[in-house]
Amino acid sequence: MQGNTAEGLKDTGVGGGGLHVHIRESVSSHTGTHGFSAVDADAAGAAVFMRIDRSESTFNGADRVRVNGATSVNLGFSTVMGNGTGLSKFNGGQIFSCGTNTVFDNTVDVTPIA
Repeated sequence: MQGNTAEGLKDTGVGGGGLHVHIRESVSSHTGTHGFSAVDADAAGAAVFMRIDRSESTFNGADRVRVNGATSVNLGFSTVMGNGTGLSKFNGGQIFSCGTNTVFDNTVDVTPIA
């Protein structure tokens, strides 16, 4: 996913029930906003669970890996670099590190929960 004017990949859980997403060996780069985004956008609080494995989120316009609400992201063996904010969490969203990750050269680097 390169050069999108908005998000690279956004999962919301809208439409009922939770959502489980596994992203493997993918790149989200030079997007207008978020590289990978997990957002609880359903008023019922449908949880979104995202696993990002052996992937990268680089040189995007806003947050690179973003979680908001009843969501969690497991980040493993991935690279987040050259962005405004490397990892961002809002309204109870969580980011977990599951393996060696590289988070550097972002304006704001945030470390995931080990």
